[in-house]
Amino acid sequence: MELLTREQAAERLGISVSTLDNERVAGNLEYIQRKRYGKVWITEEAIKAYLARGTHSALPEKPARINSPYQTYRKPRKRK
Repeated sequence: MELLTREQAAERLGISVSTLDNERVAGNLEYIQRKRYGKVWITEEAIKAYLARGTHSALPEKPARINSPYQTYRKPRKRK
């Protein structure tokens, strides 16, 4: 199990260290910290799990085409 520093993990993810810290504090990224206010380490497995949660599959088909340029998916407004 390889342990990465915050800087190394942020570089691997292509994000800033502050974004990494925000994701960590929000509970989206697992980390290791032995002492309160101590050094933070992130495992390769935690990075893989983080990326897997953020990965979405492609849509199976395109949405139905709108017939009119003025037609939307919104509910029509009531006219006065």
